[in-house]
Amino acid sequence: MNTGYFVRLRDSENWIYNRTFDFCEFLKRPSIDRFSSLVYAELRRHGRMPARCPIPKARYSFTNNTLLTIRLPSYLPETSFGFTVNLFFTQTKEFVFRSFWYGRLKKVLI
Repeated sequence: MNTGYFVRLRDSENWIYNRTFDFCEFLKRPSIDRFSSLVYAELRRHGRMPARCPIPKARYSFTNNTLLTIRLPSYLPETSFGFTVNLFFTQTKEFVFRSFWYGRLKKVLI
């Protein structure tokens, strides 16, 4: 599994986070990646997500999801952003799942 977070400044994408790790290990211990655990928990609220390996063969589909309920770390800048989540077979690098999330991060005082 690979996750990444970038901010858009003018005409460029500046990656501030990019990490690759074993998805089955992540399912056992989601705390190994903070960003991914936030997104994983949110997706589980809106649909079916695998809970352990081996992952059952099925269609996993999510449309029109938002990340509004996620409390993001305060150090993330207020800007346009992109977030990617990619799952692939380690041996062949063949993609199993690809997602691209785009939006605008705006800080709100609570």
